[in-house]
Amino acid sequence: ANTDDSSCIAVVSGCIDATAFNYDASANTDDSSCIAVVSGCIDATAFNYDSSANTDDSSCVAVVNGCTDATAFNYDSSANTNDGSCEAVVEGCMEVSAFNYNSSANTDDGSCEAEVAGCTNPVACNYNSAANVNDDYCLIIPEENVCDRCSGETDGTGTIIVNSVDPEGGCLNIDEAETKGIQIYPNPSRDLISISNVDYETVTIYSLSGQMLQLNKNHDGQINISTLSSGIYTLKITDADGNQYYSKLIKK
Repeated sequence: ANTDDSSCIAVVSGCIDATAFNYDASANTDDSSCIAVVSGCIDATAFNYDSSANTDDSSCVAVVNGCTDATAFNYDSSANTNDGSCEAVVEGCMEVSAFNYNSSANTDDGSCEAEVAGCTNPVACNYNSAANVNDDYCLIIPEENVCDRCSGETDGTGTIIVNSVDPEGGCLNIDEAETKGIQIYPNPSRDLISISNVDYETVTIYSLSGQMLQLNKNHDGQINISTLSSGIYTLKITDADGNQYYSKLIKK
């Protein structure tokens, strides 16, 4: 052209790529400044903030603090940011009233055992093998009572069998009456008992601790035990010649 027709357009440099992040609709001359669109979360406070993004795509997720360790006791499946609060799993019995309660446990493992009170001393006559809490009531035979023995039960019902010392220093077994053929019946009994096959002078009834409870002298052949409490007793039978025989008596 050699004649100006006022059609001149000034150069406007900029990004003229309409798909670019910084596309400039007023530019008519590309200046190589175009920046590609990078979609992502551009909220710097969001959990998934993307510092390389330049275009928000509504994907931002709020920060949720908590324990993110799936093996921890207090794992929080909704948390996306670990806050250092994770606690290790500690298994144990969490029932406060249980015998094996574990105050440090946070996860019950079904191991709780109920408290069973009883004598836990295995040398005691009333030792209870099932007991896990000592009730401080154990029947121990005194060392000086050399002839006494335990009845043998291990379920807490055992008692001390009181045996006497004979003149020669030996021990009189309380089952001696039966071995001599002496009969005590009925046994167990609620009120009256009879003794046969022996001409006896006295019948003495003792508690298992050795306390004399009843002395019966010559009578009509029957002994009234109705006043005794239910339990096990030692019966000492003394015949006309002074011989003594022992047996167990059970009062209903």
